[in-house]
Amino acid sequence: MQIRNKLNLDKNECIYLILLFLFLFFWMVALPYNDGPDEAMRYDIPKFIYNYGYLPRGDDPRIINEIWGNSYAFAPILTYIISAFFMKIGSFFNDSSVMLLYYARFVSVIFSCLSAFVILKISDMIFSGVLKWLFVILVTFLPQFQFISAYVNCDAIAIFSVSLIIYFLIKGHQNRWKYKTCIYLGMSIGICLLSYYNTYGVILITVFYCLMDVITSKDISNKIMFISKRFLIVFIFAFLIAGWWFIRNFILYDGDILGRNAAFQCAEKYALPEYKPSVKQTIQQQNISISEMLFSMGWIESSYKSFIGTFSYMSIWLTNFIYNFYTIPLFLGFVGMIRYFVKEKNKLFYFSLILMCFMSIGISIYYSFTSDYQAQGRYCFAMLIPLGILIVRGIGQLELYIKDFQAKSINITLICTFLLISIYSLFSIYIQFRY
Repeated sequence: MQIRNKLNLDKNECIYLILLFLFLFFWMVALPYNDGPDEAMRYDIPKFIYNYGYLPRGDDPRIINEIWGNSYAFAPILTYIISAFFMKIGSFFNDSSVMLLYYARFVSVIFSCLSAFVILKISDMIFSGVLKWLFVILVTFLPQFQFISAYVNCDAIAIFSVSLIIYFLIKGHQNRWKYKTCIYLGMSIGICLLSYYNTYGVILITVFYCLMDVITSKDISNKIMFISKRFLIVFIFAFLIAGWWFIRNFILYDGDILGRNAAFQCAEKYALPEYKPSVKQTIQQQNISISEMLFSMGWIESSYKSFIGTFSYMSIWLTNFIYNFYTIPLFLGFVGMIRYFVKEKNKLFYFSLILMCFMSIGISIYYSFTSDYQAQGRYCFAMLIPLGILIVRGIGQLELYIKDFQAKSINITLICTFLLISIYSLFSIYIQFRY
């Protein structure tokens, strides 16, 4: 990793962030109510907090969905708390139902823009030249990233928390894990814990990376004491941010700190007969193998395409050309990373990113197989930033075999194409289909 870091923004970065904000804001306004997955159920939570001024139990009858028999209040609700705060402040100016929805949605826009800012800082530290912008545009102008930035959900804050974690992992490696960096890393993990269960695999790999980075360092002595002190700091600040939520769950749901079993029991009690968890068989219970689920049932294809972009309730798809085009940087990155692992010495960071990708995919596969079949790419979005780094690093390795002007031309072409695809996805696919 190159040691480059700056906290200020230059002119081009400011212009980029402003344009991204405006584009995401347009997405937010263009999206009809409940045209994002489960937005109506999710919006029930900030509405409840806005109306009553306190956090609901997951089984509160005022928010339980009449079909599924449970609510999103069982899952981490940090996003919804912030949405309710925005709604309360905004209501002093305009409290119409439309504007209250926009206030709640605006949180997703803000967190995606904050992610973009952190992604810029990550790119400054590990890339240079055109590669920096290739990484930034690849991630933030991915159609699915922009779609999840437009409605009430927990995906946007999850990506933000992962971006923070990766930033402080790089920072920690560079400054030999100063206490200040460990504090910020702990806070980032705390936010991650309050975002989305799908991101928890990133936390596990973070622990692995931190331990291995210290163990393999030749500049750190008395490693056991060093690790113990840093681990305690990270744990304390992660607990200060997120501990209250798990304690609350422990008290409310008889020791169920994640609320998963409580949500299951609630659905079993209140869902319509045909939607009770005990009635619906999982893929595993149907004696379908994982390989059959992945290939015959199309889990891989559906997850791959929807990772790039599908809108509404996975009913509005992009063109096959777009899906096929994204295989180009994916293939180039894969080939380049093979070269990197063969030739380069410092591999731990990128190996950890690979593990984050596998962990994210594995969690999604496990959930689809054992609980609820959901071949949706957004369930793998915890790997968006790690995957983007790996792809661009791989492409950077291939530049060593071609002339500089050729490499620059290829990267600029990719950047322009990603931008055009994003614009086309909104105006020529989503808006034309929806309106």
